[in-house]
Amino acid sequence: MVEKKNSFKDRNRSGASERVREKQDLSPDQITPMDKRKDEVIDFFSEHESSVLVAHTGAGKTTRAPDFLFKALGPDSCIAVTVPRVNIATSISEYVAELNGYDKEVGYQVRFEDTTDEDTNLNFMTDGIMLRKIISDPLLKGYDAVMVDEAHERSLNIDIVMGLLKQAQELRKEKGYKPLKVVISSATIEKEKFAKYFGTEAVKEVEGKMFPVEEHYLEMPADNYMDAASEKCNKIVASGDSGDILVFMPGRDEIEGTISRLKKTDAGNQCEVLELHASVSKEEQKKAITKRGDRRRIIVSTNIAEAGVTVDGVRHVVDSGLIKETGFDPEVNIRKLETKEHSQAGLQQRRGRAGRLTDGVYHALYTRKSFERRPAYSTPEIQRTNLANLVLIMKKSGIDKVESFDFIDKPDSESIISAVQELKMLGALDEQEFITPVGETMADLPLEPRVARMVVEGLDRGCVGDVVTIAAFFNERRKLFVRPKGKEFEADEVHDRFTDDQSDFMTFLNIWKEYEKFSGNRFRWARDNFLNAQTLDRVRQTRMQILRVLRNGHTYDERSDDPEEIGKSIFAGLLSNFVYKSGRHVYSFVHSRSGHSSLEDDKFIHPSSSVFQSSPKLCTVGEVFSVDSSRRGKKTWISPVQTVKPEWVSEIAPHLLEVRSEELKYDPEQDGVYRNTVRRLKDTRYLDDFPPELERVDSDDAVEVFSEYLANHHDFADFSVNNQEVMNQYNDLYLRNGGDISENPLFEGKFSTDMLRTFYTLGLARAGNASSIRDLEDRGVDLSFSLEDFVPLEVQRKIREENPDTITAEGSVYPVMYLTTYRNEFHARIVMDDEEALLLDTIPSLP
Repeated sequence: MVEKKNSFKDRNRSGASERVREKQDLSPDQITPMDKRKDEVIDFFSEHESSVLVAHTGAGKTTRAPDFLFKALGPDSCIAVTVPRVNIATSISEYVAELNGYDKEVGYQVRFEDTTDEDTNLNFMTDGIMLRKIISDPLLKGYDAVMVDEAHERSLNIDIVMGLLKQAQELRKEKGYKPLKVVISSATIEKEKFAKYFGTEAVKEVEGKMFPVEEHYLEMPADNYMDAASEKCNKIVASGDSGDILVFMPGRDEIEGTISRLKKTDAGNQCEVLELHASVSKEEQKKAITKRGDRRRIIVSTNIAEAGVTVDGVRHVVDSGLIKETGFDPEVNIRKLETKEHSQAGLQQRRGRAGRLTDGVYHALYTRKSFERRPAYSTPEIQRTNLANLVLIMKKSGIDKVESFDFIDKPDSESIISAVQELKMLGALDEQEFITPVGETMADLPLEPRVARMVVEGLDRGCVGDVVTIAAFFNERRKLFVRPKGKEFEADEVHDRFTDDQSDFMTFLNIWKEYEKFSGNRFRWARDNFLNAQTLDRVRQTRMQILRVLRNGHTYDERSDDPEEIGKSIFAGLLSNFVYKSGRHVYSFVHSRSGHSSLEDDKFIHPSSSVFQSSPKLCTVGEVFSVDSSRRGKKTWISPVQTVKPEWVSEIAPHLLEVRSEELKYDPEQDGVYRNTVRRLKDTRYLDDFPPELERVDSDDAVEVFSEYLANHHDFADFSVNNQEVMNQYNDLYLRNGGDISENPLFEGKFSTDMLRTFYTLGLARAGNASSIRDLEDRGVDLSFSLEDFVPLEVQRKIREENPDTITAEGSVYPVMYLTTYRNEFHARIVMDDEEALLLDTIPSLP
């Protein structure tokens, strides 16, 4: 969207007054309680800078309030309306445009689509898009008002958006800009709390348009809520009671499980069974929420149908009473998606779906007592999730003191500390907790921090195109592979063709490469290869979006085909989930996570992983999750998996290693003294050492090491061969002379290896602390010496004359051997013949 730069000035666009028009032919079904109080609501918006709108189910809050806000501000105004999900933004914007006869006045911005332009007045967007807008422009100069709808969901984005909106209002006042209107709206909300947060008493409630709803609760909890939902739908249809049925399930897996059960019943055969969740296509969404024809429908949905989206024709609501919520344990730094009991406010929202158009029936798959003991409102996401992305975004927007930010509900301090530590590990923050260049790039990407870190590493390693593809698969991987009933073996055989036994991520990349180069019908290709075509299409869209962001300021090649560099990039991003094999098929975290829960239990590679059979010693993983099984009990799994080579750890995460041994060695091949360091993983039971690391050393210590090497390697260089011969000659004279050459002024005793090392050390020092042959050659230094340097020639002759090599006795010539016995206790001269050794004499050695 092109922001309106003149938002704070009078914008007299031609024909603007004609643009705010109202469609007068609303049908009775389209008239809402909000329409009946239209002027009152418009005046309410006009009078207050900050306001809270509580409009109960069916009041027309989402469909009518944005238009009334537009009318309150005038034809030149620009208004952002934030909603929690993509499909709400798209469907509501289209409905508002159609209802009011608007054209360019209304548009929407979602993750992969932008229908707005400079003439758009009402811009519906996800709260994530709003967050990125306000980060890039803290004053929101392009907007006159922001309406935060469905605020009761209290997503992470909603909470930070509200804090930044409050900050934007203050900044605009300080700079003398036109005030920014903020409307917080919901059907169920803690109105006093929100009003106090924005410093206003402006709260308006609008009654809903509700028909009576009959309620039914279970007497006893259901053993299996998917079975219970299927049975309930079958009973409703069999009873002849009319109306479509909306079934609430916590997640996609439960939706598919329920639909699978329904299709085995009469109700499933008689009715059109549809699914509704965040991952369905736009066309499937429209099919689910819009009634076409007379055939009865059963729509199985997540809480996406709880608010914002109205499903046509619904008279019966079957409610599992459950919801999927993200959870996070900062002490072990593990994310988890948990199925939990929904709050009372959320259940009331679901109940209201049954009474939108006529009398309805609410079928609770839980007991009345269960409802009464549940919390009134859901726990805000900011208090139950990993805050790494939030902290990174705040740092990017210039908020360095996260803990002092004005949140409506402050997050736990341990969660902030954990987030900061994770971002430091990823290189997004420095030791002073300021954002780094790496963190700046990560914050620009529409990815969670660890996946964004993979992409940044890919930029540095020249493989970003492939890493971006892997990043696009990250949140779509669960629904990638299709294994139809009865064709499991055939599907597995086809999937094996893509498998990389060292990396699930490379398996994803193999799939993408073949999918991308296929020139025919890709939907058919996906079906033939037992892959989810919609998942692959979402991967394509996500990949394009990431690359668009990267092209703004980065130059790169899209593909390198280097699995080594790709693997290192993945490792850099998933460092917090680095594990080692601690037992037979058992894995443990490398990072210390002591003292906690099931996440300290043994972990196993999930059987669906392509790495399952190879069972690597070191690997990093995308997710750690627990599954309860009636057969096996609770088991903790890891997947997807990337094998990690030991040498990668030294390169990517040297802080995880500790020195096991360290020594200096002269390397003759590289002609230099190197520090040879052997490391191991810190605080683990991992038994294998990592490859030694060699570091060139130039110091006094290096001279000593080189001297030692020269003294013990006699045939290493010409001078060392010569010097060894001189040493042998000297020692021969020494022994011949009874262990005494007093004419040598340099040393006493034998010419030892220690003495040879001393001479080398002195010579290398005179050569400017040389520590290699190359140094000696470059400096023109020769370390050779001669026997005359220690024993004058006349002394040599005298010793040899007095101590000949042979002795003649009785006409025979015998060789003589001169030696010093153990510890120089005495000197011996021995005459050798073929049969015996004759000790001629002993001479006491010198002390």
